[in-house]
Amino acid sequence: MHNNVFDLPELTRVGSSNPFSTTDSSISRLEGMNKLISGNNLEHILCGVQANLELLHIKAKNYHWNVSGAGFQGVHGMFDELEDYARETGDRVAERMRYHCIKVDATASSYLGCAWFREGNADLDMDGMLSDMCMTLMCIIEKMDEFDSDLCTYPVDQSMLQEINEGLGKFCYFVKSNMSHSSGDVSY
Repeated sequence: MHNNVFDLPELTRVGSSNPFSTTDSSISRLEGMNKLISGNNLEHILCGVQANLELLHIKAKNYHWNVSGAGFQGVHGMFDELEDYARETGDRVAERMRYHCIKVDATASSYLGCAWFREGNADLDMDGMLSDMCMTLMCIIEKMDEFDSDLCTYPVDQSMLQEINEGLGKFCYFVKSNMSHSSGDVSY
């Protein structure tokens, strides 16, 4: 039994996965706590993913409303489907956050503070919107791939994000397909 905070336990073993374990060396405990504070912990990951799915929803809706040109109808519909997907998956992530007792800070400033990509530009032509959306989707997919190994202790969340990423990959394929049809250029 420890009488005060200065009466520290004996440190004997290195490498425990619990950052607060009293048997770890002070260095490994410090490294573990540092990862919890500043690294890709569950809250950081889910908050970032949820925010960026909401921003994707806004960007897709912006392009849905403002796209024009030859082949407009198909691209218009695709942006609408992407907007629906981003909104629905963002909601799934938010509900999972609440399951973990993580607050969902659904404010524009919070979302923009977590942004992995730039906002949509309604003044772009159709090819510009498609190219920008392709880059946005690839950015989100790559960022979410980085989190996969960090979620190995949360298999339900890991599986959910893998499934969402797979859906984003399909939309990226559809965007690329529309790019090659609208401009004849397939060098993306």
